[in-house]
Amino acid sequence: LEAYAGFRHWNADLSIEIVSLLFNDTIATGDEWTDPIVGLRYLHPISRRWRLIAQGDIGGFGAGSEFSWNAVAGASYAISENSQFQIVYRALSVDRESPGIGGGAPVDLDLTIQGPLIGFAYRF
Repeated sequence: LEAYAGFRHWNADLSIEIVSLLFNDTIATGDEWTDPIVGLRYLHPISRRWRLIAQGDIGGFGAGSEFSWNAVAGASYAISENSQFQIVYRALSVDRESPGIGGGAPVDLDLTIQGPLIGFAYRF
């Protein structure tokens, strides 16, 4: 079991193009910030080459976003002593009220994204 702490940088941009018979317009907004995070990671060996992975962290604490969280579960396969292949399922969520751009209304971002990830890691 490993504990970790760090920072997660966010860059959220949104652009909407409106096309109609009377006019065309594009509305764009965005924000970027950095959240402090704390979390735990657990790696459980199930054979000489295979390990199960479970990881989770929370962040924001009002410093960047109000609250964010990240959860990962999956497995890794050791190709060699220094390299591994990973397949995991990840969910990442953030809740932030961004200040308005150009004096406009604030933007409330409450977003959760999730899905599978496939990766390769090499340790020096």
